[in-house]
Amino acid sequence: MPGRPEGIKQLEAASAAKLDQERARCRSLDAYNYLVRNRHRENLWTALEELDETPPDERGKDKA
Repeated sequence: MPGRPEGIKQLEAASAAKLDQERARCRSLDAYNYLVRNRHRENLWTALEELDETPPDERGKDKA
């Protein structure tokens, strides 16, 4: 079974990538839920920045 270690490495890499995606999604949800609880929905981008998330380039366009 010489191919087994490589297969395990691939599974671990895929699992790590999926975990990173899930962490990013959860951090965004945590920020949104915090804002909803505190009724500051307009400050969602600020909360995301505080969680080290990078907002899209469209940030602030709806305020103009």
